[in-house]
Order: sequence, then structure tokens, then C-alpha cells
Amino acid sequence: MENSFFINALKQAHWVVSNSATHQNFDISTFADGRLAHVPFDVKEFIHSFAVCANPADTVWFLSAMDYSDESENAFPWNEFEQQSMMAASDTLMADIAAFWSSHLPILFSVKNGYQYVAVGIAAHNKGKFFYGREPEYEDVVAIATSFTEFKEKYIEALNGNPPAYYDFIS
Repeated sequence: MENSFFINALKQAHWVVSNSATHQNFDISTFADGRLAHVPFDVKEFIHSFAVCANPADTVWFLSAMDYSDESENAFPWNEFEQQSMMAASDTLMADIAAFWSSHLPILFSVKNGYQYVAVGIAAHNKGKFFYGREPEYEDVVAIATSFTEFKEKYIEALNGNPPAYYDFIS
């Protein structure tokens, strides 16, 4: 499924989508502590395609390429849940938490019913797979799609009122 089709489906569901001022060839590989270098191409292409992509209530949103930049002025940084976990962790768990977040990169946040997110796998063992996590244990995730195409297809099902498991936070 092409990203433009997915963006159009979001717009039809009254999502606020504004075009990105970021050129597709803009190098984002150093953003997010270098983690964006490991994101599959179709996901990179998607996050380059908008500056804002949020539901009408602004309680669910996709992160744009610029959201991962050190210069982003968002009140909710791309690594918010990682930061929360590290602040709450005991010394014995910090290495495990750091390892988790070095292999999962959030692409969507939801504050609709508590803090929730969707992340893409960026390590060799999970690259390109999609995961759902929520508070209070952000690192306790569930695999929800094996590819970005599958994720987008399921997301559209949820937008159309037929949410698969773990997609009910979407609208």
C-alpha cells in the first residue's frame, strides 16, 4: 500500500495532515540518536511526507521526520516513554530498558486512554515489525504487524470501524 493512499485514508477520517517542508532527500539518519538510519525505507518515506498528522482531537498522532530532530520544540519528545522508563527504573533494569529502546523506535503516540504508542523494530531480530505498547510498562509490547504495509491495512480497518486487536486507540 502506498503512503499516499494511507494519508488520504487518514484525511477522509478527518485527520489533520499538513505537508512537510522537509525534502525527501533531507538526511535524517542522525536523528533520534542515529536510530532513524535503521528504519525501513517505506517508513522513512512516510514520516517525510507530513509535518503534522493527527486525529481531530489531537490525541493520536504520527511522528514526522522533524519530530526526531534535536531541534524539535514538541512538548512530547520522540523518546518520551524511554525517558519516563529510565527515570523510574532501578539501576539493575537500566541496561534492559536501554537495549529495548535501541531496537524499537516510536512512530505513533496516543494519549486517548493513557499513554500508548506504536513502534517499528529497528534491530536485526525485529526490523520492520510493528509493536504496540502502553503505560505503565512501556517495554511490555505486543507485535501487531509484520510490515508497514500490514500496519497501514489494519489501521485503515480500524478507521473504518473494524479495529483489529490493539488498534482500538486509533480514532
